[in-house]
Order: sequence, then structure tokens, then C-alpha cells
Amino acid sequence: MLNQELIDELGAAQALPVSAIARAVEAPEQIADAVLSVLGKAAEGETLAEAEANLLFWGIHVLGAARDRRAFQPLMRLLRQPPDRLETLLGDA
Repeated sequence: MLNQELIDELGAAQALPVSAIARAVEAPEQIADAVLSVLGKAAEGETLAEAEANLLFWGIHVLGAARDRRAFQPLMRLLRQPPDRLETLLGDA
């Protein structure tokens, strides 16, 4: 079941949201569908709102920690994007 409050907290985070990430890692199913949705949008080259981009950045780390295999294919498509777009979305992560 999605936890909209946790999704919103990750979406609003500008700095490392330690507590929110810890909660998400403990229960990744609470954010997985939302993260997979924005990951799919980003992989298709769609423009993301700031909150979506933040959720994408923090969320792919959570899904990676959770070893959620559903993220693999869209992440590989995302990584085929132009380098400047990747820099915007992922920075130096």
C-alpha cells in the first residue's frame, strides 16, 4: 500500500532525507509504485516536475537497496538518455 506522506516527503527533499529513506528502505512497497511511475516517465524522456525528479532520485536508491527488479529495465532505458539530461536528473550520483 502506498504511503503518500512518505512519497511527498521524498519528493520535497532537497538534502539527504535520512529518516524518510530509512522508513522507505524498511517498507519499500510504500513508495515502489510511485517511484516506478516516475522512473518510467523519465525513461521515456518526459519532463518531470521538481517533486517527481526528487522522488526519482531518492526512490531509485531505495529500490536498489530493496533489490526491486522491476526498476532494472526502466533504469536501463533512463541511462540511455543524453548525458545532460542524466546530469539534471541524477547529478553525480
